[in-house]
Amino acid sequence: MIDDYRVEIRPASGFAWMEIAVIDAAHPDPGGMAFAPGADASAFTQALLNALREDGTFDDPTPVPTAAGSGWMIAGHNDRFGDDVAIGVVALTDRAALLIGHRGAESEDWEALKALYQQMIQSVGE
Repeated sequence: MIDDYRVEIRPASGFAWMEIAVIDAAHPDPGGMAFAPGADASAFTQALLNALREDGTFDDPTPVPTAAGSGWMIAGHNDRFGDDVAIGVVALTDRAALLIGHRGAESEDWEALKALYQQMIQSVGE
């Protein structure tokens, strides 16, 4: 656990890992973006995509149905860190969940990891 609003999940073996953050107006995401209650998740996701594209190549967001209703997933490569990432944004009532799945190493099966990360995004609920 990093703090009360962020946690990292790492496997016993392998290089892939995930960060999960709960963000709101008082606790922004690791990049400093805050999520206000009632904010539009698609607008937040687009702003996040614009910031991500400053440091890499990322696909347009795709909608992902979730236990909370709906979310978005962005996948791409972060040039600054040399890592493939899949990022999920799920808007909740007064906050958002941000899931950042990392490939971690070229040897990891990226397509299988993206599918796993999407399933994790789909499981997020209130």
